[in-house]
Amino acid sequence: NVRQKWRLKKTGTSILGDLSYRSVGSRYMHNGVFEVVKSSDLTAEGEFLAQRGSLDVVVPTELEGGAYIQVEVKSVPGNCITDTMDLTGAILRVPSGIGPVRSETYWQQKLEKAQNVLFCKEIFAQLAREAVQSKASIPHLVVGNQIITNVFPGIQLSIVLCHSTGKEREKKLPQYKMDHNHVLEHSLHQLLRENHFKNINFPAPHPVTALVGLTKKRRLAGPNALSRKQLMDMSDSESMLDQIIKQTKHNVLRLRTMQTIDGIAATLSDPQLTVHWSCCNSSTEASCRVIITSQGYDLRVWHSFVIIIGVDSLKVIIKEGRVFFLSFEEKELQDFIMWQVSQHQISVSQNLARLMGWQIMSTSTAMGVSDLESSGTASSLILAAPNKERILAIKSGPSSGIKVFLQQSQKDNKNRVILPDDKWQSVGADYQQVDLSKFEGRNFASKLELLLATFSHDLSSSSS
Repeated sequence: NVRQKWRLKKTGTSILGDLSYRSVGSRYMHNGVFEVVKSSDLTAEGEFLAQRGSLDVVVPTELEGGAYIQVEVKSVPGNCITDTMDLTGAILRVPSGIGPVRSETYWQQKLEKAQNVLFCKEIFAQLAREAVQSKASIPHLVVGNQIITNVFPGIQLSIVLCHSTGKEREKKLPQYKMDHNHVLEHSLHQLLRENHFKNINFPAPHPVTALVGLTKKRRLAGPNALSRKQLMDMSDSESMLDQIIKQTKHNVLRLRTMQTIDGIAATLSDPQLTVHWSCCNSSTEASCRVIITSQGYDLRVWHSFVIIIGVDSLKVIIKEGRVFFLSFEEKELQDFIMWQVSQHQISVSQNLARLMGWQIMSTSTAMGVSDLESSGTASSLILAAPNKERILAIKSGPSSGIKVFLQQSQKDNKNRVILPDDKWQSVGADYQQVDLSKFEGRNFASKLELLLATFSHDLSSSSS
């Protein structure tokens, strides 16, 4: 049974096995040798062990116990290492499910646990070597069994090799919630297996007399007259550490985007935000569509834009096809969403005006008068009644909200002075702000519809 699942060889009177991943492309220097013995050989010394087989294995002491790679994304106040980050005691933070291997454990479970310890050590050794050799602007910190790197300002990625043999002395550590990221841990395992695959699998030579390992792009470098820079770009490959940092940045940025959109949707009652996340995502890119609707008018007027979340920036495509690039700051995305909300209110007003026979005199998405907005630009819309005796001015801003102003002709002013000619009575007076809170309606669209309908009814009554 042991020979069917593990590589064995006989050396003298001993039977040795191999736990390493060298056969699948690993270049880790640890030999990973274990010895197969009879269970009676261990019990002959006076220890009675309830073995579940006639064979047992002896693994190296450095591969005993259990291990796993702990990946945490921490928020660090002030972008510095605080006292809560214990760099020397991370080895003791091992879950209860990953503990020492009992002596009476079946040999297959012993070998699997030892091979997992070897795999985790290879991952950490690879990451530590890349962290030391990296030429990043902000150097990575390698302390003992922990690697710390900065992802965003105030956000740090911590990769810890947790290995417990059951022989360590217990040490009291400060209690804090361990936020282990299982997705990034799985990504580390996957990246190392991809490296193993690339080490032993090379592209087939074309023609057969060519060098082994040349890709199609490099084979066509001569006929295509590629430059030295293009050849250097093809030879450069991303390290495991760079890839996991990119995935961490994307995860943090995606989580920030979700929290920002959910926070605005929870606090904003008019209009409503609906988010549809795409299921076709990658480890470094995701996308979602945000739809802005007004309750009761969602089938007629709606506004939408697409957010593409990258590694350290956002790409936003609005309905008109314009593209905006935002940084990782949450404030930029929040300001952009509020600007789109103000644009939606103007679109609803335009649609209702056309439906009820009002004439659109002017519209602007960047109003240059009135008070400046704290973020973005305000939009404006001027509507004229069918008989041109009343004019509505609507202003919608990201921070100031929406305001409606009414201008009436001199005919509606009972205190008007007597003019020598009737034509001067059609000249409008000053604008007066309309108090929308006194109108009945669940949202701005319903209140505006009531306002337009009231003036339209007054006009029809006066004409009849």
